[in-house]
Amino acid sequence: MNDGNAQHADPNTNRADAVQPPRGRRFLPAFARLWGPPALYTAAIFVVSSIPLGKPPLVWTFQDKVAHFVEYGILSALLFRAFRARRTAWFASALAFAVAACLGTLDEVHQALVPGRTASALDGVADAGGALTGGVLAALVSGWWRARSTAAGDRNG
Repeated sequence: MNDGNAQHADPNTNRADAVQPPRGRRFLPAFARLWGPPALYTAAIFVVSSIPLGKPPLVWTFQDKVAHFVEYGILSALLFRAFRARRTAWFASALAFAVAACLGTLDEVHQALVPGRTASALDGVADAGGALTGGVLAALVSGWWRARSTAAGDRNG
């Protein structure tokens, strides 16, 4: 008989009546640790791209494209880190690329609506190229790091 003070789940009771361990304390920090950085970075991208600007002075010809490439490479690496917690490295890399490239496209559409900003297909290509590079580099570094950690464990164990 379940008197409400049971410490262990009885297989004969309804699953809803079974005592469940508290999930909130462990779930929130892990979720925030994994998804906080890419969420904050994405918010920063959209806040900065909401600022109406004139044409910024360029030091060299493709400075703008390099900035887009690096910006979305970093975003993709942060997304990879979040996706990698529950997926294989290459699948996490593909997801990171897809999400970062879509966010880059949304950012270009968003910039078209901001006074003083323009959308550019070449910026979108730079965003996608950076997202692809960031995701692939993150997967390669992740594989190298895991192999290194495993080898160190084998030597110490």
